[in-house]
Amino acid sequence: MVNCFFHSDRNAIGSCCLCGNPLCEDCRTTIGGQDYCGRCKAWFDFPMDIADAVRKFFSRGAKCPECGKAVEEDFIICPYCQAKLKAKCTKCGQVLEESWVACPYCGQPREDRRK
Repeated sequence: MVNCFFHSDRNAIGSCCLCGNPLCEDCRTTIGGQDYCGRCKAWFDFPMDIADAVRKFFSRGAKCPECGKAVEEDFIICPYCQAKLKAKCTKCGQVLEESWVACPYCGQPREDRRK
């Protein structure tokens, strides 16, 4: 179970739709069917064009499938929960996209895709 980002002694029941931080019941604010943390909710106090820009910035990119936090596209593991995000080629060490069945850099078939 993932704990709340702000209260490490409480179980998370959701995550902020902008920053991805896991939230407990006390930290979660729901607006328009979306959950927000207090930090991100504060952006609703700004003029709408600024708030929209911030929402677009934080919602872009990849999120960890395990904990839901934002991760960079080239991360191979999640720095928050250590979930495996991408594989590395066993021959040349290049990072492989999830959909690839072989390494495009050296031609090595993926070890984790063999039947």
